Amino acid sequence: MQPMGWSFRDPGKDYSRQTQAARLLALTKALSVRPILVAHSFGAGAAAEAAMLQPDAFAGLVVVSGAVGLNSHLMGKALPWSMGNPSVREFAVSATVTNPYAMRPLLKLFLHRKKAATDAAVAMLNHPGTRPGTTAALADWLPSLLVPPKGALSTRAEGWKALTLPLAFIWGDRDTATPIDHGEALARLTDAPLFILQEVGHIPQIEAPSEFQAALIAALSDL
Repeated sequence: MQPMGWSFRDPGKDYSRQTQAARLLALTKALSVRPILVAHSFGAGAAAEAAMLQPDAFAGLVVVSGAVGLNSHLMGKALPWSMGNPSVREFAVSATVTNPYAMRPLLKLFLHRKKAATDAAVAMLNHPGTRPGTTAALADWLPSLLVPPKGALSTRAEGWKALTLPLAFIWGDRDTATPIDHGEALARLTDAPLFILQEVGHIPQIEAPSEFQAALIAALSDL
């Protein structure tokens, strides 16, 4: 998802949930595909938004530990004053996400199985940080993480209730970033299956890859 990894960076610095959803829809149109969309964590917000805006564009949606911010539009949360300064945001990103020495402790914060923060996993996550402009791009993106989207369908219960495409959820029962009760709430709203991974935190594809793959295959089979 833009501007992560090796992806596109918007010169206009627009990484709002609705714009990211529009990018997903444009991609499916450009490729002439109707995929089952699998979306993890923060990316699940944009994926759900796209599915709600144009459900016929997708054959299904699998949400993995989704950070969708259900009902966050009711909170009126604003960007912290200090984060309004681009230089402060760049400093915060450079000290954490794009600091190669900070990646392992940062990754461990999201894992229940701490041993999964292997050298290979850390190297994989650090690699895109070597790309010029990464710190600035992530600093431009950061407000979309810190402030709930305004006017988004995917933060609203009625948006989820209205979804008609095939849907499934996968969640770690030890997730502290988006706790399991978030997944349970979405499953209740949609009457969709919830696959719970035992003793797993927020990033199952790194933390418990074989268990995650089995759950994903089961979810896709159901869909």
